[in-house]
Amino acid sequence: MDIQDVIASSDLLSIVSSSGVVLQDKGRGRWRCRCPLHNGHDPTGFSIVEGNDGKLHWTCFSGDCGSGDVIDFVMKWRDLDFVEACKYLAGEVESDPAEVRRLAEERKQKAEQEYQAAKLRLEKAIADLERAKAWEVYHQNLQEMPGKRLLWQLRGIPDAWQDIWKLGYTSDFTVWEPGEDQISWQPAWTTPTLSIPVFQPGWKISTIRHRLLKPRDPGDKYRPDRANLRSHPFVCNPATSVRGPVLVVEGEIKAMVAHIAIDDPNLHVIGIPGKKHFLNSAYLFEDADPVYILPDPDGEEAAIRLAEQIGVERCRMIQLEMKVDDAIVAGLLNRTSLRRLIQYAPKVPVQPIFGRD
Repeated sequence: MDIQDVIASSDLLSIVSSSGVVLQDKGRGRWRCRCPLHNGHDPTGFSIVEGNDGKLHWTCFSGDCGSGDVIDFVMKWRDLDFVEACKYLAGEVESDPAEVRRLAEERKQKAEQEYQAAKLRLEKAIADLERAKAWEVYHQNLQEMPGKRLLWQLRGIPDAWQDIWKLGYTSDFTVWEPGEDQISWQPAWTTPTLSIPVFQPGWKISTIRHRLLKPRDPGDKYRPDRANLRSHPFVCNPATSVRGPVLVVEGEIKAMVAHIAIDDPNLHVIGIPGKKHFLNSAYLFEDADPVYILPDPDGEEAAIRLAEQIGVERCRMIQLEMKVDDAIVAGLLNRTSLRRLIQYAPKVPVQPIFGRD
């Protein structure tokens, strides 16, 4: 069977549905669902659109999963390379090796072009962010509206730390959604938000994340300040490089609360913005040792995979039955108990306890 025939006969809708999501038919060749690639919660965050050529194309709007055709989806979903994805779609049917290599090279060139274009858009977005200094504007709102500081205080962040991290507030953040053509964007609604500027070591701004205070869907909690800005780990002490002992948690606010509670200047605390970013953050820990990983109660698999990338020999795992910031704010964990958890944290299992599909 020719590989082109295999691709043409592959049903993206059926394959996406088999990943465990329920597609909503929006009519006119459009379907929406939560993203199965990063286990998203936004019920409309993943889109499938039928193009003018009759081919289906998917896009993830609720995360950083990207977009593509049926092969791209299978590659990301099953963690396969191009050839393996083709074989998966073909049901292991033999295909012309030369044709597979040709298609693989075409996709490689296309991916490189898309990467360079996305890189330029990201650089422009960051440059615009630096010029506008939007995080200063949002932080000024806290100073002019002292009552709004309570929103951060209730999450375990005192005023002094709000000022250090330039945390902010805005009453009318505009949430943009993809238009019907799935290419253009349009304003959908406004909501008050808590703004979180994310700095790289050296206090270089990388993004601003908005915690939506009135989301339309409970699982859709965060948005970037503007299009093309990517998620990035929150480094609690961006004044120094990341080296030595490091504590990794899931989420920016959890990292802030844990950093304040532990009160250890020799321990870097880093918040990874969601489970799907754990594997994308391994580069940050090249000079870290040991690495203590404290995932959310449902994040053990992502934590183990991160440890595998970093090197399990220098990783330790801390497991709690509730989210660490909730435990700290509720008074169940304090400086002493947190340090004890770190002191006695066990090694990460050499073999992952969750197998890949």
